[in-house]
Amino acid sequence: GTASRIGGVNFDILLEESLQRHEIAFGEDECDSRILRNPGFFHWRSGGEKHINDPTSIGLLQEATKYENKNAYDKYCEAAMNSIQDCTLRGQMEIAFPDTGIDISEVEPAANIVKRFATGAMSFGSISLEAHTTLAMAMNRLGG
Repeated sequence: GTASRIGGVNFDILLEESLQRHEIAFGEDECDSRILRNPGFFHWRSGGEKHINDPTSIGLLQEATKYENKNAYDKYCEAAMNSIQDCTLRGQMEIAFPDTGIDISEVEPAANIVKRFATGAMSFGSISLEAHTTLAMAMNRLGG
């Protein structure tokens, strides 16, 4: 389908893409000569949609960890940041820091904040027993 995380697709684009898909499926070309497009929504494809974990980034990370190569790790960090900027909304944001910070007396104490943490929504089937146990212990220690 037509993906849009921020609502940038309109009816004209939906119509155009639907007509393209219809032509590919039911056009005049011989069935055996049709090649369906794979834009790379789910798996990385050369020339397709960008992914955060592309082959270059993964290769640099593997080189950095296997050979303890600091230069490869620095290149991985740079490639990862570029991918995040290209692929995520948060990568498009720039944080503007104020000239002066807020007074510490205006900050809510951590003991009050952790009481609002909720790990109960994490289903036991979606996390490991170890993760479940660790989260439960942490929440008990924090008083959450």
